[in-house]
This record gives sequence, structure tokens and C-alpha cells, in this order.
Amino acid sequence: MFTIATPGVIIALTTDSRVTLVPNPWKGVIQAPINTLTGAIVGVAPYIIAANEWGWLQTRGACGTLSAGTIAVGAAATSPGSAAGAVVTDPANASVQIIGYALVAAASGEVTQVLLNIT
Repeated sequence: MFTIATPGVIIALTTDSRVTLVPNPWKGVIQAPINTLTGAIVGVAPYIIAANEWGWLQTRGACGTLSAGTIAVGAAATSPGSAAGAVVTDPANASVQIIGYALVAAASGEVTQVLLNIT
């Protein structure tokens, strides 16, 4: 059973009331694995964040990201790919998440600028 502290009851709950609690999507974030996501992508880290550290994740705007394949200007940047934490271009694949669009072209293994739009 959970106890939820609020500054005051706004609406009285009844036995017909339904409340849904969802965990914070930024709690316990891990690097996007190779090939299969284990959760939704919630941001791009500008540096490696150790498991016992706090960090910052970018969700919108121009961002440097590692490319795991050739990416053309304007192509959808998706993840997961063939390298952990890297982006690829494969929007037709239903198992990937589009995180933004490439601002510049890049070859595999290069850092490219992606206009992030992670919601």
C-alpha cells in the first residue's frame, strides 16, 4: 500500500475512483543496448555516467551522437543500433525509437549532430 502526501485533497476519492502511478522515466536509466531496447529512450548523455553518479540527459535540440551506420542529412536518427548508445537510420523497423533527425551526414563511428525530439 502506498501513502501519497499531497498539500490537500482536491477531489474526494470513492471506491469507484481509479489512480494510476507510473515510475519516473529518468530513474535507473541505462545506456541503450545493442539491437533490443529494454525501455523507452529518455535522453542522450553528453558523457559517460557511472552507475553510482548523477548525470544530465539532453532531450531536445542539437546534440552530438555516435553514429553506428552511415547517416544522411535529414535522416531519422533511431536507436537501438549495432553499437550500444549509438544511433542508426532505420525508421521502418518497428522495434526502434526515432529520437530526432540528422543535421549533418556522418559515417559509421563518427559523431554526428542530431536535432533531438525525445518526448
